Amino acid sequence: MLSSTGFVAQSEVARRVSEIERTFSGHVLRIRYSIGADWSNEPAIFFRIILSDEDSREEGLRAITSVISDRLASGWCRRR
Repeated sequence: MLSSTGFVAQSEVARRVSEIERTFSGHVLRIRYSIGADWSNEPAIFFRIILSDEDSREEGLRAITSVISDRLASGWCRRR
């Protein structure tokens, strides 16, 4: 599991996801995730985010997904 590599603790992921779901409750219906390896066998977290109908429309999609992805990544990701 990734937490044994020092990548991130699964409890921290769950806490942050819950926090973000509450923060964006008018926009985000649900966030689910899985922890595994990416295509290059590096540790990764894969997110599935269900947005409200309004935020799923093309004109608002880029803005809300940028904000949510930045918030999800902040503090845990190693930037290369």
